[in-house]
Amino acid sequence: MLNMSHFKDDSCPNAWDYSAWVRTYALFLEERLECFRVLNYDIEMDRSRTKDLDTTESLEQLPALQQLLFLVLGCQPQGAAFHSFVIHLPLSMVASESVKIYQAISDGTINLVDKFFEMQCPDAIRALDVYRRFGQQAERLSEFYEVCKNLGVGRGERFIKIEQPPASFLQAMEEYVRKAPPGSIVRKDQFTTLRRISLRVRVQHLF
Repeated sequence: MLNMSHFKDDSCPNAWDYSAWVRTYALFLEERLECFRVLNYDIEMDRSRTKDLDTTESLEQLPALQQLLFLVLGCQPQGAAFHSFVIHLPLSMVASESVKIYQAISDGTINLVDKFFEMQCPDAIRALDVYRRFGQQAERLSEFYEVCKNLGVGRGERFIKIEQPPASFLQAMEEYVRKAPPGSIVRKDQFTTLRRISLRVRVQHLF
């Protein structure tokens, strides 16, 4: 819809960096619309819905939300755009929205992991991919907020402090998926030593 992939401004020496950020921001807005199409609801208004999704819905909606968060992370400005106050304004809105996106992903991931030991193996493999990407994006989002802090972007906004889930749980999930025969059901009693994890998101003032 926005079709900004070829947008280019040659008006000043720094315009290339500004143009690159505008193109990235346009991609984020496009993905925001696509995410709404997949979810059929607005996470701004109803982000807690991911807590109650069934397995099929979770495996469809969480990857869409994670792709949206991927484009949020791509909005980190580079070069001359890093110091542009014009860019800082929409960046602050992106950063604020990222909190809602990440909380929706976090709630949905907890819900998905709770069902992991009852899934068919193919679904468990997809759930593992979601969980693995969740941890990777959590680390990158923390770095993104540090950039916002250094720029003074979003001052007074309530951003999140992210706590990484235990690596041992991911390792156990990966081990099972490697050994489980195709089409089998993940059995909860095969991992009696594992405790149910809690992926906590603490909201605090960044500044």
